[in-house]
Amino acid sequence: MKKTRNPDACGAVMQSGAAGRGIAKVRRKRTGKNEKERKEREKQKEQENRKNRKERKRTEKDKNGKNRKERKNKKRERKRKRERKTGRKRMKAIAQFFKVSRELFLEAMREEFPQYTDTDILDMYESLELPGRATRGSAGYDFHAPFAFSLPPGATIKIPTGVRVKMEEGWVLELYPRSGLGFKYRLQMNNTVGIIDSDYYYSDNEGHIFIKMTNDSNEGKTVDVAQGAGFAQGIFLEYGITVDDDARAQRNGGLGSTGM
Repeated sequence: MKKTRNPDACGAVMQSGAAGRGIAKVRRKRTGKNEKERKEREKQKEQENRKNRKERKRTEKDKNGKNRKERKNKKRERKRKRERKTGRKRMKAIAQFFKVSRELFLEAMREEFPQYTDTDILDMYESLELPGRATRGSAGYDFHAPFAFSLPPGATIKIPTGVRVKMEEGWVLELYPRSGLGFKYRLQMNNTVGIIDSDYYYSDNEGHIFIKMTNDSNEGKTVDVAQGAGFAQGIFLEYGITVDDDARAQRNGGLGSTGM
C-alpha cells in the first residue's frame, strides 16, 4: 500500500526545524555576547589589578624612601649628638706610624752622631716614642727627640727620628717645627716644609724620616731640647692631581726624607 505524505505534518516539521535553528542562532548570539562580556570583565579586572599593583609599588617605594630618609636623619642626628658630646668630628684614619728597624736606626745614628756608642743608640731606640697628638683638637703629630740636643744660633742639626709612616695614597705628611720653638727661637726646617709622600714608606731605607733644622735666632737664643720632648710636628693633608696626570714611576731609594 502506497503511503501518502501529509502536507500539514511536513509543514509542521519544517516550522519546527526553522524554530530550532532560530533558537540555536539566538543561543549562539547570546553565548557570544556573554563571552564578550566575560572577556571585557576579565580585561577590566586585569587593568584594575595592574593599577592596584602599581599603586602598591608606588606606596611601598614612598614608604621605603621615607624610611630611608628617616634612618638617614636619625643617623645624622646621632652623629651630631656624638659630636656635641665629644666635642669633635670623626676624623679620617688614613695613616699609622712605625719604628724603623734597629739596624737602620743604628746605622743612621753612627753616621750622624759618631760620639754615641752602639749601646747608647740602642737605648735610644728602645726609648723612642711614636708621634702623637698632644690634645684632642691638635692637628699636628709631635715628633719626639730621640736624644737631647742643644742648638746655638746659626747651628744646624740633622736628626734621624727612627720613625716611618704608612699612609693611604692621595695623602701627604707635612713637617714643621713645633709652633712654640719656631715662635720663641725662629727654629726652622732647612727645606721650609718637610714633605713625606705615601710611597716613601716603601723606599730602600724603610721610609726613615730625617729632620734637618736650623736655629735662625737673631736674638742670640739657644734652643735646648730634652730627650723625648717634641721638637717638630707632622700634619696629614689630602691632595689632588691634574686630569692629564700620568705619573707611573716608583720610588726606590732614600731620597725624599725631610731636610735632605
